[in-house]
Amino acid sequence: MFHEANHVRETDVTARPGDPFVGALWNVLEDNRSDGLGLQLYPGARLDRARLLQLLHEEGRLMCPQEGDRPDKVLLQYVFWRLQHEYLRIDGAHRFARDAEALAKKTFPQRALTQLDSLMWEVPQCADAHAVARLAERIAEVLKQEAEEPMLAVPPDQSQGTEQQGAEQQGANPGCSSQDDARDKEAQQRAALRAVLGAAVPESIDLGEATKSALEEHASANLGSLISVAECDAAGSSPDTGDWEGAKAFELDVQAASNALLYRIGGLLQAATQTRRIYQASGGRIDRRRLAGTAVGNFDVFERRIRGLSTDTAVMVLVDRSASMALHPMKVAREAAFALCLALERVADVQVGAAAFPGMDGGASVSRLLAFGERCTQARVRFATLSSVGGTPMAEAMMWAGRELLALNRPRRLLLVVTDADYASERGRHIVRLLGGVGVECAGVGIGVKSVAHIFQKSRVLASVDELPGAMFSLLLEMMKGAHA
Repeated sequence: MFHEANHVRETDVTARPGDPFVGALWNVLEDNRSDGLGLQLYPGARLDRARLLQLLHEEGRLMCPQEGDRPDKVLLQYVFWRLQHEYLRIDGAHRFARDAEALAKKTFPQRALTQLDSLMWEVPQCADAHAVARLAERIAEVLKQEAEEPMLAVPPDQSQGTEQQGAEQQGANPGCSSQDDARDKEAQQRAALRAVLGAAVPESIDLGEATKSALEEHASANLGSLISVAECDAAGSSPDTGDWEGAKAFELDVQAASNALLYRIGGLLQAATQTRRIYQASGGRIDRRRLAGTAVGNFDVFERRIRGLSTDTAVMVLVDRSASMALHPMKVAREAAFALCLALERVADVQVGAAAFPGMDGGASVSRLLAFGERCTQARVRFATLSSVGGTPMAEAMMWAGRELLALNRPRRLLLVVTDADYASERGRHIVRLLGGVGVECAGVGIGVKSVAHIFQKSRVLASVDELPGAMFSLLLEMMKGAHA
């Protein structure tokens, strides 16, 4: 997108010359000119380009120039990679530029490459795509002159005489054979230049096409596993009109576990968020109170403050209510989810929300249990009446939860999935990696199973809500340590 946006902003496509080779050369030069202007506006795009080159190379879609490549491909790749490496300064382009230069020196006359080098570095001075077209035409004219320049005539004393005389001369003058080799090599190099100029469909390099091809193949290969975003039904967005007395009893049942968890989390956060002071023998700020210690050899008088972790976090609790969670697992899941939300909403700077999947229709949907900013006491009926139904659209529900979390302006976003993990492992791990790549940390809370680690790298298992304080405390501690590292 960066590359194409640069063309939209900087390139007049009508400037492309009509000659096949000159047009291909213009395309290479203009690619680098427009990207150079784009990098002035967005320097960080260099890192994206370097990563793209690495990925395409690892997949075999972007190969270094090789012996046997067509002369037009060798020349155009030489220009492209030299500019990518030395003009745009793209990390990772050096290997391609190195190989392209070595192959070009074998393929073309050195004088032609020297003149090409001096001309292609005028790209940064080109004001627009039309100036690039004129530069491409000048380069083609120089290459044409080099291709047509006659070879040096063979000296008469080496072209006359009998075969015996020639053999005697060759024996007497060992340099004659090397001169012949040089003449043959020069002829081949000039022929390669003529092949470049006469190419009907020059073979160039196009990162955009390589990237497009890669994306299309990946999409085609994964067509059956594409993950959509679950729909949120309206059931959880309206005020509760259910059994309030039963919901109050439900809240009282889980209150003890919630309080215990809050107590342990509070101690953890107090230690993790506290700013610490350390003293060392060098630094930029002296604590005058410690100067007296220098008299007895303690020179640690420079103060350094280490800031603790921020608790500014958004947490989404996602509850699996599929048919496999029926009876006891469902009871543990709804109690654990409510107790967790009840504890987290009382932690400063933590915003918590909750949802269950599937929704009321049993399909690829979710029901919102607790909206961000809503008090748990307002949502207790939704938790208390949560029952098992339908299938297990875990990936779709996690995509929905990730979207909800990313909409919040918080530095950390945690997604806790309460489930029996009766789900395809590879699909589950895929969505965990996908969300992790955009800044949503995922963890699993297993209900009625030995482990959910086959899906979630960070996880704990609960047999009852009484185990919630210890399990969640250790899980949150692990996640906070990971963030601090």
